[in-house]
Amino acid sequence: MTLNIVSLPEEIIFNIFTPLERNELCSLRLVCHRLHSTATQTLFSLVCLYASDESLARYNRIIQHPSFKTYVRHVELNTLTDKKNAIHDPRLHAFMAELRTTVLAPDCTANLRTLALYQTTFHFGFAPKLDLRGTHFPRLRTLALGRYTFTHAWQLEWLGGHGGTLEEVYFDDYIVIYYAKLMGCGVDGEGYPVFESPGGGRRRWGLVGGRIIIFGFMT
Repeated sequence: MTLNIVSLPEEIIFNIFTPLERNELCSLRLVCHRLHSTATQTLFSLVCLYASDESLARYNRIIQHPSFKTYVRHVELNTLTDKKNAIHDPRLHAFMAELRTTVLAPDCTANLRTLALYQTTFHFGFAPKLDLRGTHFPRLRTLALGRYTFTHAWQLEWLGGHGGTLEEVYFDDYIVIYYAKLMGCGVDGEGYPVFESPGGGRRRWGLVGGRIIIFGFMT
């Protein structure tokens, strides 16, 4: 008996389509109505965000789309342009500061159940600073942090604030800093490093120093 792919359960078709390239998924959307639906879900299950305003605008259009936003399962932030002296580049710190109002904004994460934040080349949280205070994920069940740095009590308080929903917490290659001597930068009132942006004005997302990879599973 010949097995027609269209007759397979949608979950199996989704798994078959997942390894395909973007252009192949776009072509599959034109084959038939059944494959169009599954190919569209696969196509928008992973959204890549690059260091440009144009990429951010495309990301926002997807997140605000009534149908496409329900398909997003993973968001990958690509910021690698130059590794040299990356930790001292003020653009990297500006990017981290904007995460809370962009990718991790309430409109994007209201249904978030699983969140994984990973940095591929250096530890983050302290330098560059990732301040999650005021950010709450009301349906978060699983949290994974890779190469994250613990330095302040508020970080534990933030974790505790999700105690009502969190079921699993994973820390991969994390560090705890109880004393730090900072060179070549200023320090704010809480002891975080401050890197000034030369020339002032709007800072573009021309970032350096690896990738922040964010995986998010929505309901």
